[in-house]
Amino acid sequence: MMFVTDDGTYRSARHAYRDIPQKLLLVLLILVPVLHAKAQDKLHAKIQVLDANREWIHLPVNKSVLIETTVPVVRQETLAKEIVDIQSISPKQVLLVGKSFGRTQVMLWSESGDREVFDVSVELETDLLQEAIRKIDPMARVQAVPVMRTVMLTGTVSDADKADRIMQVASIFADNIQNHLQVAGEQQVLLHCTVAEMSRSATRQLGFNGYLMGDNFKDFPVVSNLGGINPTSFGRIAENVGRDAPFGASAAAVGANPTMSFAFPDVQMQLFIQALRENGLLKVLAEPTLVTVSGRTASFLAGGEFPIPVPQSSGTGGGGTTITIEYKEFGARLAFEPVVLANRLIRMKIAPEVSELDFARGVQIQGFTIPGLNSRRAETTVEMGSGQTLAIAGLLSENVRALAQKVPALGDVPVLGALFQSVDYRKNTTELVILVTPEIVSPIDPSEVAMLPGQASGEPNDWQLFALGLTETDQPGSDSIWYGDFSSPGVGRRSHIEETRDNERSSNSLLGRWGVADSEENEK
Repeated sequence: MMFVTDDGTYRSARHAYRDIPQKLLLVLLILVPVLHAKAQDKLHAKIQVLDANREWIHLPVNKSVLIETTVPVVRQETLAKEIVDIQSISPKQVLLVGKSFGRTQVMLWSESGDREVFDVSVELETDLLQEAIRKIDPMARVQAVPVMRTVMLTGTVSDADKADRIMQVASIFADNIQNHLQVAGEQQVLLHCTVAEMSRSATRQLGFNGYLMGDNFKDFPVVSNLGGINPTSFGRIAENVGRDAPFGASAAAVGANPTMSFAFPDVQMQLFIQALRENGLLKVLAEPTLVTVSGRTASFLAGGEFPIPVPQSSGTGGGGTTITIEYKEFGARLAFEPVVLANRLIRMKIAPEVSELDFARGVQIQGFTIPGLNSRRAETTVEMGSGQTLAIAGLLSENVRALAQKVPALGDVPVLGALFQSVDYRKNTTELVILVTPEIVSPIDPSEVAMLPGQASGEPNDWQLFALGLTETDQPGSDSIWYGDFSSPGVGRRSHIEETRDNERSSNSLLGRWGVADSEENEK
């Protein structure tokens, strides 16, 4: 095969292949410097982790720390000079001074290029706070951990009162306090509250009214109306109008006030007597029980609500009013906030209240009858041991009211003067006491739960309901299913329901007669 060269001559393929390596070498000599120059224009980076072997330094503000090195330090840098100030004391000593709260890094270099990195945290100083905590509660295990501007309190204290005092002292050292303290021991408090009231009233009344009127007293009728026991009026008899006629009484009906009335037709006299002796008795007993943890408020209400109509403007141009209904609570209310102290002492803020509706003191508003409320309440703060009882409120009130009305002169006549006088004597005596008993408690096992009210009561069958007149019976499986003896009605052994009722009447039904389950009960 022949090839034509550039100069127009013909050469064989063998001679052409012999010239290719020379030309390729010439091209490479030209391209290599160019490619080498392009390669030098590209960016290459190598990442080095400076804080791979870093150390932590906790530095209080306005305090210093000295770093000593094994070799001389030729350079030192910090990322935040407003937080840490670096001062070179000697070639092998560097002083760090905390200027403000925060975190940063400090780097040191040696002549050989070795470097050391430190993480510096400028925080509050808690040494004085830690010493104050030990003085407040020597038994506490509390750590005050500074986190820049914040102090975090962790650990256990002996009681909640000392925890509050530690928080108050810590607030002097720092504005931001994180409380993660725990109080040792049981922190649940059960409160028994008893409100007992006895009110007695006595009333004695005696009065006389009467009149003498008719033909025998046509010129001089006599009417006694002292106290208005039975008001009367009199005038001329209708059929004798216009003549010299006697006076006659109008309808002499017996009213609601007299308790007795005597009439003497021959004497033309009628006598009204008000004689009354009245004794009243009122007994109020409420025993609310409530459980809560230390430092938390708990409230209890056993009662209801009654409606109160409230007139409001309708907002229209006519100026009309609309009636809205608001509800007010009444009944037995208890609210208390306990704080468990050391040595099983309990400090409580307690507010018991017992109220009831009183329609005698009600008011009428647009046809609505709004009853009044009789309330007994107290609010105080006391401190006592677990299981102790304290009377937080008491009242002994005696009110006497006596009213005597009589006609002058006639009312002073012995014996007969009683016909011309009226006496009203009233006496009210009220005794009230409020008792509280706090107790530190813990949950009980299911086997220790006392019998609940009504748990042993069951429905009667037809024979028990219609023949024996029983409205409740023992639950199936109870030992007592016989309620009496046919031969001796009303006589029989005590039933399980009667025993249950006695237990329900005890002041501490859940912690009373049953108590903690004994070994025999646990084996069942």
